Amino acid sequence: PRPMAAPPPPPAPDSSTTLGLLRILESAWSASEEGIMIAAPRASGTGVQIVYTNPAFERLTGYSSAELAGQSTSHLFEADLGPEVPTAVRAALRGRTSARVEVPVQRKDQPPVWTEWQ
Repeated sequence: PRPMAAPPPPPAPDSSTTLGLLRILESAWSASEEGIMIAAPRASGTGVQIVYTNPAFERLTGYSSAELAGQSTSHLFEADLGPEVPTAVRAALRGRTSARVEVPVQRKDQPPVWTEWQ
């Protein structure tokens, strides 16, 4: 018997495949009833900035995506969180661990609401 040839490797994703996947993800996030905020480290390395919020997050906080884009996540904190929460979030952003924290988020024109960040 002849050995079977290994299947060819899958093609490397090209920019159109990546763009298509990003469009699918954004569509799913936008349709979610769960508030989603995505933050990333600033290019300067000083702090974290909000890069995306979905409509459910806008309804939860009263802030529009345009108002939050580029803002520090601390913009949403109602009170001092103590050292544990920022430390856990920074470690997760550096890819060292995962983080799951509950924090009060200041809504635009209403009392704060407790949210879970992962």
